Amino acid sequence: MNILKKFNKEKIKEGELVNYRHRKATRGVIFDKDNNIAILEVSNGKYYELPGGGLEDNETVEECLIRECKEEIGCDIDIIKYIGDTLEYRKKLKVLNKSHAYIGKVKGEKNKPLIIGNENEYEKKYKILWINIDKAIKLIEKSIKQDNLYDQYTIERDLILLNKAKELIN
Repeated sequence: MNILKKFNKEKIKEGELVNYRHRKATRGVIFDKDNNIAILEVSNGKYYELPGGGLEDNETVEECLIRECKEEIGCDIDIIKYIGDTLEYRKKLKVLNKSHAYIGKVKGEKNKPLIIGNENEYEKKYKILWINIDKAIKLIEKSIKQDNLYDQYTIERDLILLNKAKELIN
């Protein structure tokens, strides 16, 4: 386990975590055959994020990333390399969110996302971009500072993950 960053702007003490729900999640820096990566534009450019999400039932972290990529970017993937983990302390929600991050590669063709629920709502909120990693880093760096602390954590987390992935692939 390699903790890249702890996000704890609310200054939660370790002893408080006993009352917190521990949520496991995963994130992916997913490359296509053209060496572009998938990022999700959220709410018309409000900010950008990497594909991923929370584990369900008895999933492994790797199984979760594979499922999330199919759901969010419409791709089957192979997991290539572990990037590291981040911890987000969320006082308001009483959650400690641990994200495990990986580099992945699209296998096969890109398809439409497997959206559960209303596809039009998904398309209003998210747009999938396939761009090179440097452009993705620049877009995330220019993301609008978020009023919601946990959305701000997302921006900072994904920027760290992209920079670490770039370092690992070079």
